[in-house]
Amino acid sequence: IQNYNYNYTPISSLSQMQQSGGTNKYYVGKLDYTDPLIKKTKLEAGIQYTYSQVSSYNNMFLNGDFFSAESSTYLFNQNIYAGYITFSEDLSSRLSYQLALRVEQSLYNGTETTGDSTKNLNNQLLLKPFPGVFVTYHLTDKSDLQLSYTTHITRPSFNQLVVNNYSNPENIQIANANLKPAYQNSFELNYMQTFDKRNSLLLSTY
Repeated sequence: IQNYNYNYTPISSLSQMQQSGGTNKYYVGKLDYTDPLIKKTKLEAGIQYTYSQVSSYNNMFLNGDFFSAESSTYLFNQNIYAGYITFSEDLSSRLSYQLALRVEQSLYNGTETTGDSTKNLNNQLLLKPFPGVFVTYHLTDKSDLQLSYTTHITRPSFNQLVVNNYSNPENIQIANANLKPAYQNSFELNYMQTFDKRNSLLLSTY
């Protein structure tokens, strides 16, 4: 950064450098169970555990000297425990349905260190159900009509929760450690037409 006076004569300069890095860890464990109760019904169940950890640092240097007041390190942990059960049945040769329920418990925690101070981020403990219903009608051997209701969750990213980004003065990003996931209810109607092994048509509205 070069500073000038009113007649464009250099009067001072400042060298600024930003050094960033980090690591991501992601582990998933899953166990599924399927039982075809009778010829036209099926029961499925399962449990899943997901663990992710993000650690990062953002170091600022001014004129080659480390500037601790604007440097920071983050550690963010996420644990997700989930279980699901699905029941499906063929009511006739053309009509079938599926009922599903998934329950998730999410735990978030982490630390933020800036300069000589360290603070714990607000822990979040969230328990959410995710029901789903699918009804399929076989119009012909090669065409299906499906109506469904599902629920989804969009979790905030690590950057949205804990990272303030001032690198672009015209686009400053401020994190919110209390940001909650977005929970959505979705309705969808699909029509699928299969022409051959390589060609098919899918029309959807939701």
